[in-house]
Amino acid sequence: MGGVGPRHPDLPTLRRPRLSGRTSLALSLYALALMRPGALDAELAGVDIDLELRRYTVLQLWVVVPLSLVVLAIRDALAQHRARPTAP
Repeated sequence: MGGVGPRHPDLPTLRRPRLSGRTSLALSLYALALMRPGALDAELAGVDIDLELRRYTVLQLWVVVPLSLVVLAIRDALAQHRARPTAP
């Protein structure tokens, strides 16, 4: 099982889940089903689209903010590693 990106001694190897393709396949099949004439209109009947767009915009921020903290932590760990003096 290969890691993603170069291996750094201070960071764990990121591994790709074995079943990740199944989720994409299911979503692709659902998208294809919605392509039938009238299927999308039937699915969205009675939905307040503007309200849902605002709701999902806020929900996306709940994903971005914690993810940015992970990115910043990795950046700081790499900066600390580079700042260590090397032994002769």
